Amino acid sequence: MSSLTAPQITRYKEYFGQFHRGFGASGFGFDAQSSLLWEELFRLLLHIEPDETGARRLWLRARRGPIKDFGDFDALLAEGQVSDRNEFENWWQQEFPHQVCWFQLTARENSGTGYRSIILENSIVFEELSSQKSSTSHNATEFIQWLIDGVKTCLDELRAGVYQQHIEQELPYRKRIGTIRREQLWKIYLEQKAAFFMGISPEEIKLFFALTAQQRDGKNPCRPLLTGMTANDFYGFCALGYRANHYSGLDLSPKDQYAFHADGRDDGLSEITGNSEEAFSDWYHARKQTGGHPWEVCRGGSDTHISLFVVEKSGGYELHLEGSSYPRTIETIKFYLALKGAGLPVYLHNAQLLAARLKGEEKVGIVPDSMLLVGCESLFPEEHISEFIHFPTDKESLVMKYAQWKPLPIVQFKEWALDGEEKE
Repeated sequence: MSSLTAPQITRYKEYFGQFHRGFGASGFGFDAQSSLLWEELFRLLLHIEPDETGARRLWLRARRGPIKDFGDFDALLAEGQVSDRNEFENWWQQEFPHQVCWFQLTARENSGTGYRSIILENSIVFEELSSQKSSTSHNATEFIQWLIDGVKTCLDELRAGVYQQHIEQELPYRKRIGTIRREQLWKIYLEQKAAFFMGISPEEIKLFFALTAQQRDGKNPCRPLLTGMTANDFYGFCALGYRANHYSGLDLSPKDQYAFHADGRDDGLSEITGNSEEAFSDWYHARKQTGGHPWEVCRGGSDTHISLFVVEKSGGYELHLEGSSYPRTIETIKFYLALKGAGLPVYLHNAQLLAARLKGEEKVGIVPDSMLLVGCESLFPEEHISEFIHFPTDKESLVMKYAQWKPLPIVQFKEWALDGEEKE
């Protein structure tokens, strides 16, 4: 195992990664010795069979090392990043909880385009395109040597037939992919369940189940359609949802409530005559659509907002409500019940998902701690999972008990000769 420790590797990863924000990373180059090691690294990686995406992947290991490798306590204290040594040590152990730390290496190479990249823990560290000339040269010898040493260790284990066994037995669960049912998470974390159901009554839940069952069975169509629509009508529909959720500003006019709670980029909706069906129709069909979000009626992030769409059908309009992120589940449900209670034609997107979540039947994806908790759907292609967590650092044994883990990919070693070498 290389002399580099996990905190030192992490700093190298972050330092070199800053130069590779765009494809090819023109302007970055290696010095002579680093270039030689870079070529050696990719020669070694040719012994690994690419996966279905064309990438070669290995798990490299490093020692956590002493706390001094993590940081300078006196400097961090002076900068105000820690308040005492206990906080400093807790930070170190939180970032590097195990004596042996694991880093997933992903290498990509396209001989046709001359493209090469090294990704460590889902972050691009090095990216090269042979057609782009570098204007600087960097000394990366120590870090690339660590990569080479790690790859050699993996190759030795693959030759000996023990690599996969080591990974299966030793890879921490915080680096693995799995699923756990919502009800099992709630058994482990009772406070999460209590917080989730705060603000909704058993009667409302019962009504929601009945309505979503009808929607699933096609017995709850969006009828009768609204034969006309004005901007003021739309603001009024939004105000129903705001009131059901006890939002602030309920003493304001519906239009002002919308301005207060919605995204704000309304594509000019607020500028049209509020009580004119003709004005709304003209705006609906001819709005500039310059990146506005007029239907984002409860603003939030890209995955955490609530939208109320006006959808034109033959003979009129209907409403489509969408908001399926876990933190906004109850808000969306109460918004929906308010619209239904007013007799409005409304269709709820992901209704069955929300119903399954209320029942605790939803599957939650567990993803490696190096990944962001967004855009992970591709890891679960046949399971329709939309909510993700990292493996918790507390109550680990209970999560391990209830979770279902995906098999770790099997790494295949190429046994044929390379570049005139003797066959392995």
